[in-house]
Amino acid sequence: MATRRPILPNDPERDRYIDPMEVLGQDLDIDIEDEEKEITENEDGSADIALGETEEKDTDHGQNLAEILDESVMSTLATDLFRKIERDKESRKKRDEQYEEGIRRTGLGNEAPGGADFLGASRVVHPMLAEGCVDFAASAMREIFPPDGPAKTKIEGEATTSKLEIANRQQRCLNWQLTDQISEYAEELEQTLTQVPMGGSQYMKFWYDGTLRRVTCEFVPIDDMLIPYACSDFYSAQRITHVQRLTQMVYEDRVDSGFYRNLDTLATSTSPEETLAGTATNKIEGKESSMENVDGERIVYEVNTFAKFEEDGDELLPYLISIDEASRKVVAIYRNWDEKDQARTRLEWIVEYGFIAWRGAYKIGLPHLIGGLSAAATGSLRALLDAAHMNNMPGFLRLKGARMGGQTKQVNPTQGVEIEAATAIDDIRKLVMALPYNQPSPVLFQLLGWLDQAAKGVVTTAEEKIKDASNQMPVGTALALIEQGAKVFSSIHARLHRSQRRALKIIARLNGQYLSTGEQLAKLGEVLATKEDFRKPLAVIPVSDPNIFSETQRYAQMQVVLAMAEKYPQAHNLYNVLHRMYELAKIPEVEDFLPEPKEPKELNPVAENSAAMIGSPIIAFPEQEHLAHLEVHMRFVGDPFLGGADYAMQRSLPTMMEHIKQHLAFLYAKTVFDIATEAVGTDVGEMLKNKNQSPQVDMLLASASKEAHAKLMQVLQPLGAPLQKMLQQIMAMQPPPVMDPSQALLKAEQMKDEREKMKMQGDQGLRTGEMQLKGQQAQVAASGQQAKLALAAQEQQRKARAEEQARLLEEKRIALEERSQQMEGMTEAERLEQAERALMQAALDSERDAAIKNKEVEYDHSIDQEKLEAEREHQRLQLEEMKKPGNQVPGA
Repeated sequence: MATRRPILPNDPERDRYIDPMEVLGQDLDIDIEDEEKEITENEDGSADIALGETEEKDTDHGQNLAEILDESVMSTLATDLFRKIERDKESRKKRDEQYEEGIRRTGLGNEAPGGADFLGASRVVHPMLAEGCVDFAASAMREIFPPDGPAKTKIEGEATTSKLEIANRQQRCLNWQLTDQISEYAEELEQTLTQVPMGGSQYMKFWYDGTLRRVTCEFVPIDDMLIPYACSDFYSAQRITHVQRLTQMVYEDRVDSGFYRNLDTLATSTSPEETLAGTATNKIEGKESSMENVDGERIVYEVNTFAKFEEDGDELLPYLISIDEASRKVVAIYRNWDEKDQARTRLEWIVEYGFIAWRGAYKIGLPHLIGGLSAAATGSLRALLDAAHMNNMPGFLRLKGARMGGQTKQVNPTQGVEIEAATAIDDIRKLVMALPYNQPSPVLFQLLGWLDQAAKGVVTTAEEKIKDASNQMPVGTALALIEQGAKVFSSIHARLHRSQRRALKIIARLNGQYLSTGEQLAKLGEVLATKEDFRKPLAVIPVSDPNIFSETQRYAQMQVVLAMAEKYPQAHNLYNVLHRMYELAKIPEVEDFLPEPKEPKELNPVAENSAAMIGSPIIAFPEQEHLAHLEVHMRFVGDPFLGGADYAMQRSLPTMMEHIKQHLAFLYAKTVFDIATEAVGTDVGEMLKNKNQSPQVDMLLASASKEAHAKLMQVLQPLGAPLQKMLQQIMAMQPPPVMDPSQALLKAEQMKDEREKMKMQGDQGLRTGEMQLKGQQAQVAASGQQAKLALAAQEQQRKARAEEQARLLEEKRIALEERSQQMEGMTEAERLEQAERALMQAALDSERDAAIKNKEVEYDHSIDQEKLEAEREHQRLQLEEMKKPGNQVPGA
């Protein structure tokens, strides 16, 4: 509810509220050079400067036209507007009933419709509507109004230094205003968001309060906002009526300040009529209306519409017209466009926050979407509780008196009723009969669960979809699941983002007219922004992202970033990745354990080697001696105990390779430019600044590059092999390339087909092998004895050969001992001669042993071949025997 008089654009009353502190803030600058002045010299040498008459400022634009218009004109205007307002009320009557029913179905006012009427019947209400409103408001508030403020910078076009400075000042000032100066903003916004799902559309109004000396705002419920039946959009409606409920004190304050004209009307004795939704809300708050209007509450209709007045020409223009309901007279008419606007565009003061768009100007809410499901869920829940109650406390019939009649009695659940009966009844069970009631139905309980899930499915959130996801779920799948689960909420969030942007534009427009630098100095000790900053194009947008609507989605996106940063660390700024992740997790004072990386400095080549080895960043600078740096770096990398060591390569090699590339690039550019400069005798860098000489410079550099290549080939030739080796080492350290998804899928299908084929072949081979095994069992049994005898003979031959080899080795050992003894008395020449003969003998013995070994192998091979041919012949004979008539094996 508005409590103070608003200040409109170019309002003459604005001069009453000049802040003395603004002088300290240098907000009031007077430039006398632009004014007409008369200078008179005095005899003492001084001069008197008399300001000439300047063009009188047009103060009529912001005056109340109701003070100067003819009463008959305003009476006709009031009658016409009242008729239209009543028609607007009638056209939205059904919607007010829907809004009221939705509020009642939340159960917060203990008057939800429906339910049984017997004593003890349940009045419980399913909380799906209230839960939906609270969850939506909590999620939306967190996104569009974070603790640091709802505004961030966004510059359209080229981001110049001047634009950046203005955008930063606008952002800082708006965030300070909305989080501190406009203290009621957060509460009013949160109240608006809780009612958006219930009413479909809710509104916030912004204006400059002359008493508070700042921008202020208030929540306007949909039942106090009237728009024509035929309009299709709130912002394009030809008539927007705000039903203002003012106390007599506020009304008189507006009259005293000149905002309303004085009608000398007294407050009504009865309270004005409340809307249906307002009545339902009062019951939730526990408020009861009184017939006596103690505070003199009255209704003033503020109509934002188009009208024609002779004072502004014969055309429809936007005006703000206020009409007192009690007197049915116009109390204020203000022009609703900026005086400097030649197009006379209607100014916005009210922002609509919508839930789900539908046909017409009003959005729809939860009562329209799931009102029926909420009623059914409440009915099911009450039926289950009533059934349990009736089974615990059933009703009964009790016989009374000596006579038996045919009376008819109606028995309510959980109640007892007396009836008359004969006196001869001697059994208590004949006197009392319990009325049968069914147990709570499990089918009804399942139906209640289905209704609850169906209702949540309409406006489900990302968290409800993601909670069943596996921990092993791929990040991309999780993102898709979140997006699928929150499509409805994401569209609502985008609408809220657009509404928030409109609100920032209204506040920025008001700041451009009324922003006080004195208050900033008094409260902050500095000036965040001035009026001039907000008269520039607004470079601030809501901090919320229309594409991101939950913390869950942000976490999933950061998981993608972390995964890619881990896979390709050389392409990511790991410090920024980790810092963003900690910020998302709301970790305070991140800098304490994640120090900001140091900026690389210009170092000598030895210091660069040391820095690369410990993992510090290094960078080449244009004016360094690049060839000397390259020689030192290549020698360091090639040293197996320093840069080429295994423990250092993983960290230093990629860094050093990147650094070497920088030196090579600078060396190439410097060589080409030096040759070109020497050839023409003029600095080529200065020639490049002249765009007209660009073609000549290009040809000059092309010619110089040929000589530069030849010169660099000579000086870099010794570094070619080490560079190639370093490149191979780095390639070996790179992760394997990621296969294209389509190729991976094709390869998987091929492997699947191969596995199926191998399985079929294996099954067929197994069946064939089983048949052959059955046919060969007899052969194995017959040839088993022969195989044993052959193996025994072969083993005996091997033992004989082993004994022979052992005997030969012993003979060699004895011969070597004899030669040693003989060599003890020999001269050096004799020993050498003896050693040569021994070597020759050993070679001969080795050849003989090899020949013997080959003979043995040939002998073993021949034995094996004979055995194999014998077995094949035996199998052939058996198969021929089986093919003879009368010898077929069954199933073969």
